[in-house]
Amino acid sequence: DPDYAVWLINDAKFYIEQNISQVKLLLDRENENIIGYIALCADSIELSIKEKKIDGLKLKKEDTGAKIPKTVPALKIGKLAISIKYERQHFGAYLLWLSLAIAQEMNTMGIACRYISLDADVSVFPTNDKFYEKYGFKYNKNVNKNRQKELDQKEPGKKIENISMRYDIFGG
Repeated sequence: DPDYAVWLINDAKFYIEQNISQVKLLLDRENENIIGYIALCADSIELSIKEKKIDGLKLKKEDTGAKIPKTVPALKIGKLAISIKYERQHFGAYLLWLSLAIAQEMNTMGIACRYISLDADVSVFPTNDKFYEKYGFKYNKNVNKNRQKELDQKEPGKKIENISMRYDIFGG
């Protein structure tokens, strides 16, 4: 999608300078071309009780009654893009696993991170969500339902273009 190339050229530096996201480039060592990139930032995701149970989160601590908060910490993939020249060579999967390693490193450093979150952009690539699903991402059904409800009020019949998804780094 050309918008992702434009974002990298025009906006990525600003996001980095403002500490809104960090961008990791994947370069071709032979010719120094950009294979792709991933933009990462801190996030929290809201899960329904059912979604928490599906992911094996205990809803409360038995002895003290402490409850899991409404939102859970996550590392957000703000953007992930691979150059057309390098598509279908598993570089997108490589960047996903890079984000998993970064999330695990955050936990090692003492920064809680339970999920990797993202919004699968299906406006240009209608099956984009299926790519993430193939690698173990689940749909945030509650978030998507609310987004669709809001959109239906503004533009009845139109489908949401950014599908909220999550990957449980402790449960896959």
